[in-house]
Amino acid sequence: MVACAYQAVKRLRTNLALARLLDEHSSLEYAGTKVVVIVGNVTIIVSMVCDFIATAAMWYFLDAKGVTKTRGTIMSIRLLVLNRGLLLLAAQITFLVLWLVGETHWYWLPFHMNIPNIYTNTMLLLFVSKSHSSLSNVLLMSIVSDVRLNERSSIRAKEKAKEMLSLQLTSGGQQLQFNIAWINLELSAYSSSSFSIAVALMSKAKHEKVFPPLESDPQLFTLLLQKLGASSALHFEDVLSLDDPDLLALIQGHIVAFVLISSSKEGHDDTLQLEESQRIASMSEADKITGEGVMWVKQTIHNACGFYALLHAVCNIPSARSHIAPGSVLDAVLNARSVEERKKILETSKALDDAYIPIALQGQTAVSEDWVWEPPFHYVCFVDVHGRVWELNGARMGPVDRGGGREVVDVVRECIKEKGGTHSLLALVETVA
Repeated sequence: MVACAYQAVKRLRTNLALARLLDEHSSLEYAGTKVVVIVGNVTIIVSMVCDFIATAAMWYFLDAKGVTKTRGTIMSIRLLVLNRGLLLLAAQITFLVLWLVGETHWYWLPFHMNIPNIYTNTMLLLFVSKSHSSLSNVLLMSIVSDVRLNERSSIRAKEKAKEMLSLQLTSGGQQLQFNIAWINLELSAYSSSSFSIAVALMSKAKHEKVFPPLESDPQLFTLLLQKLGASSALHFEDVLSLDDPDLLALIQGHIVAFVLISSSKEGHDDTLQLEESQRIASMSEADKITGEGVMWVKQTIHNACGFYALLHAVCNIPSARSHIAPGSVLDAVLNARSVEERKKILETSKALDDAYIPIALQGQTAVSEDWVWEPPFHYVCFVDVHGRVWELNGARMGPVDRGGGREVVDVVRECIKEKGGTHSLLALVETVA
């Protein structure tokens, strides 16, 4: 029976691996992939059912050998549970149904944990919502079989499993929050084995997409700007001083926007939305400029405040469309009709991922492999739109009107004094041939 189950699981893993490759690299996602997955699942389900029937029948007919039907049934169930058959079958059927109705991406992640004096075999099933914009519907099931473990070893096994689950769930730039609840089934009446189930219900991801932070290097900003579709007539430069005309004169071209890099934790402060609500509530009707004509995007990509500042700068200059290539990421954002549409474009854009991540990783600051790191700085854009200066910060609830009839450089100077701390400044520069 064990050999049969092993072969069935092996066949299933092969089929699922093939299906996953088809799902990722083939245009036949809903044709060839489904056939392979269905065949693989039906194979394992039929194999398990036959195995269960044979096992139950064996114990039932042992009644003739002096084993009561009740004891035979109990021993049969115990044997099935110890081999994780019933749970795997239930999980397999659930997986197949969810996959067929198109509600989940699927991951079958088997792994083994070798801990001194014990051997723990773990099977991990991860069901993730197919929605690209939300990871709130996630169910994690981990089945852990601990054989002849003392209490100390069992605790160590659980800690190791939890660590490995965390590694699996934070891989690929995804930062997810979850809680693991352990349910122990002790079968000491029939065996020295114990059986543990770890079930984790994922809460909504704090940030559905995570990027490595972008350093305040004008060369990296310019490279990213052009990779996203801007022409070479736009570039970023360091601003060494706002008060020294000679230093400002070193900038070659016309400054069309500023990006302020501040040591403020404003971009990561959980009270920012409350402060924003209070600020808006205290404004008079005359002060509530709606920001019509201003392109603003709410930041939903973790650690990407530099990118959002770049986006706000280039998309709000008067000559934006003349510098942006049709069909590019920047063009798609400019043509979006709402803030929600812009958010979805950025959250699902593979072109953005391919452009941003390699450039951000060229920076000199080391970051963790899963990019879950809160940088001690934040980027904010300042730009003139139709004669009014706007502060554009993706961490806020909307664009902030800094008034009309003023120079952008004066507003930036005021904000530096207000924020305090250390700061640096980049300028988006337009050159005219």
